[in-house]
Amino acid sequence: MKVISSEPVSLAKVKEILESRKKESELGHEQQATLEYCEKFVKFTDKKEKDLLEKVMEIKKIPLSTAIKIVDISPTLPDLVRNIVLMDKVELSDEEVNAIVKLFKK
Repeated sequence: MKVISSEPVSLAKVKEILESRKKESELGHEQQATLEYCEKFVKFTDKKEKDLLEKVMEIKKIPLSTAIKIVDISPTLPDLVRNIVLMDKVELSDEEVNAIVKLFKK
């Protein structure tokens, strides 16, 4: 199999893609396991997820892949936000961290 392109996608998008493929043909073991995982852990509708992603992306320091991780994990604690962005060596102010936490405490 040749990879033509690669882009970060959310769990909700993965779920959508796999559900679409399931309608067309049988899923492989890994795909079925991934779909089951997504069914357990996807927290938002596609529209709500896009809204949250846009709000997280308003903080210009955060790359798209990290913003997607933040929305998928939906952190409600400041330390969790810091741990997520730490992987990309992004430093956020306390105000930025608290703004993200506030999005998911609603």
